[in-house]
Amino acid sequence: MPKIVDHAAYREQIAKKAVEAFRKLGYYGVDMRNLAKEIGVSKSALYHYFSSKRELFEYCGHMISDFQEEPVEHATIDSAPSRLLEFARELYPEFGGELSLLIDFIRNRTAEDIRNDTALRETINRFRRHVENLTGGAAARESLWMIMGFLLVQLISGESLPWEELEQGLGLLQREGEDE
Repeated sequence: MPKIVDHAAYREQIAKKAVEAFRKLGYYGVDMRNLAKEIGVSKSALYHYFSSKRELFEYCGHMISDFQEEPVEHATIDSAPSRLLEFARELYPEFGGELSLLIDFIRNRTAEDIRNDTALRETINRFRRHVENLTGGAAARESLWMIMGFLLVQLISGESLPWEELEQGLGLLQREGEDE
């Protein structure tokens, strides 16, 4: 009896393994042959599910920024900072790998090329929409900036920064956003 393969599930499984490979090796440090070897599939199987490294990379980017958008009920200014803090804590464990990969991906590209990259634009828009959902829209853009800045400083300083201070800063942003 022939083996029945759930192609969508297998494609997702390949992409999950590819995320780790991209984080480890970078975007330019790997080709489809190396990716196949790294994730334990044949090169032909990899090409069967993804026509190019770029397509696989974009799919991986979509996976890591595909947040479960459950409507936040009873969203208030007071509850948004704690939801944002939880989001920041969820991002932190993989932030260094994601940042390294992003820098590798945009290396030697012009600002215009980056602006026109639909995959990058879609990814940042998914982050923005998620933060808007968590805040009810108040100061969402600034909150995302603060979260990313906090994670970056924590990463490059090697220090464990006080998460409570991030939560306090996010609370101040929310209140200012509501006043406008």
